Amino acid sequence: MNTPLIKITGFILLCLFQWILPVSWILQEEKTRTEGIFVKIPCRPFDPADPFRGTFLNIQPLPAEFDYEDSSRFENQQEVWVNYIPDSGEIYRFHSVQPLSEAPAQPVHFKVTIRNTYVQGPGAQYTAFLDYPFSKYFISEKEAPRLAEKYNQALSDTTQTVYAGLFVLDGNASLDGIWIGAEKLE
Repeated sequence: MNTPLIKITGFILLCLFQWILPVSWILQEEKTRTEGIFVKIPCRPFDPADPFRGTFLNIQPLPAEFDYEDSSRFENQQEVWVNYIPDSGEIYRFHSVQPLSEAPAQPVHFKVTIRNTYVQGPGAQYTAFLDYPFSKYFISEKEAPRLAEKYNQALSDTTQTVYAGLFVLDGNASLDGIWIGAEKLE
């Protein structure tokens, strides 16, 4: 085989390869949205008080952290399953966290990463902080000021609950929107 043909073939394969990964991500996202279970999980306010940055809203699903006792069970940067159980209708509440090596305990589960862990005190109780794969909800720049104000008011109002709406399938989660009570933030 001559050298120009090898270079052309390599170039074509390189061009095809750079499309394979994004296309597979898009197909997985679409599969999750079309075949997944729709759930709403509660979110909480967090510091700083103004969560609006640019054209997205920061969301902090619950739980943001969890406690455990066995120091060998979880570690920094470990991916884990977070399990949720039905509360009422589409609303789900936190159930448990477990390593990926174990079969998920609930049908509604998805992967999150443990950001860091620390020892709480002399009783050997540990706390782990979670990073969810969906922490930003991108919005239209035109609608941003109105939606940010509505979102911030809801987070600081104890009579309202903010939910992240997700499609969940086989451990993957796709963010569909933010709800304030029964109303979708649009």
